[in-house]
Amino acid sequence: MVEIFEDNKLLRDRTIENIILQFNDEGQYTFKGTLNYKEAGNFKVKRNLLVLFNKLSNEEKKLYIDALNSKKLVLLMENTGKVRKMVFKKTFK
Repeated sequence: MVEIFEDNKLLRDRTIENIILQFNDEGQYTFKGTLNYKEAGNFKVKRNLLVLFNKLSNEEKKLYIDALNSKKLVLLMENTGKVRKMVFKKTFK
């Protein structure tokens, strides 16, 4: 993650570079957040929605795809009544 906004305000957080969202060709994802938070499971894209099914907690999340190109992915989600915008830079491994 390279930027995060809450209600269109840029949040200053030095730890966001440690937040990683990875996808593979088999429809699986992994997410590593701050404070040792982890998710893993399956994903689907339905129009402008990214649907994540976390196998570790049996929960489904739906995130709106605000922008997607060869260099970045911008996702929107609601968190405690506020809109959170997350900007991820694409990297190859």
